[in-house]
Amino acid sequence: MTTIRIRVLTLSALALLFACESAPTNHPDAAASAASSSASDIALTVENTLEKKQANRFAEVGAEARIRDLAAASLRSTGKWDEHMSIVVTVDEFRLRTTAQVAMVGIMAGADRIGAQVALYKDGQVINQQKVSAVSVQGGMVGAKESKRLEGLVTTFAQNVAQLI
Repeated sequence: MTTIRIRVLTLSALALLFACESAPTNHPDAAASAASSSASDIALTVENTLEKKQANRFAEVGAEARIRDLAAASLRSTGKWDEHMSIVVTVDEFRLRTTAQVAMVGIMAGADRIGAQVALYKDGQVINQQKVSAVSVQGGMVGAKESKRLEGLVTTFAQNVAQLI
């Protein structure tokens, strides 16, 4: 009898999780486009080679604009940036759990992550190129807000990008 209850509860939780994951989310940063980023002295290009589902989620939460803004700020803060440099960030890995996933399953839902190939150029020549990533497992039964988790993930990622200089 107990195993039947556990199975029913597990199936119910999974059904709720999958239903919540497919529900559209209106994220406050989603309206911010890459063009809204103020013109800066940092030549920063963000591209993505994500699969369709990941690319949709990436766009939905406004991740590109956040990466662009925070990476530019991190690069500027190093004091090593000069006008002859440019950087290309090619995002090839992105996952931001929905609030429902975090609240219902917590740490068992996996981690939020972002990964990219980053190339640093100076006078048109590649001076550094490597894989940069960030991972976060924030959340729990209370669940961290999606915008806070995105901000923390992208901040860590931007700091890792700035270490390339």
